[in-house]
Amino acid sequence: GTAGELVVVFAPQSAPWHGARALFGAAVAFLAMFVTVVADATVRAAWIPIVGAIAFVAAYLLASMPSLARLLLHERDVDDAVLRAARAAFLERGVHRTRDRSGVLVFVSLLERRVQILGDEGIHATVGDAGWRQYAERIVDAVRAEDAGAFAAVISDIGEVLSRAFPRRADDVNELPDEVVVQRS
Repeated sequence: GTAGELVVVFAPQSAPWHGARALFGAAVAFLAMFVTVVADATVRAAWIPIVGAIAFVAAYLLASMPSLARLLLHERDVDDAVLRAARAAFLERGVHRTRDRSGVLVFVSLLERRVQILGDEGIHATVGDAGWRQYAERIVDAVRAEDAGAFAAVISDIGEVLSRAFPRRADDVNELPDEVVVQRS
């Protein structure tokens, strides 16, 4: 019902977060070495870096668990990473190449529990940043509730906005694939 194009992308995460994981690993390694020395003053000096290395690797791997990873991330870093990943997906998926500049990307980043909606200039002029934020908040609520129906309702609402701003024309062709994109890590 619209000449607009809508692309939905689910990403497991927006960034690998190696820095946050390494910092956590270093902190745990330091703590483990400190506790080793304090707990047993007779420990051989050669064991201290081994304890540190084992603690670092264990903590680094542990920090890949989503619940712990989210605790290690700063809000601003998360917002920046999700926006960068969404912009990259916008370009990679060709959302910016529609005839009427009517493409919309809904980018859902699962680890970060964030949604970024980007509209090309034609539709963005109609909806604006505040409008996209409202849709994004509704999608976050639907994903948290694991409510596929609520998620589909938001996508349908975005489709309605597209159909009002860019009604289907007789010569309209589907410019972008309709499938939901699930990115691999």
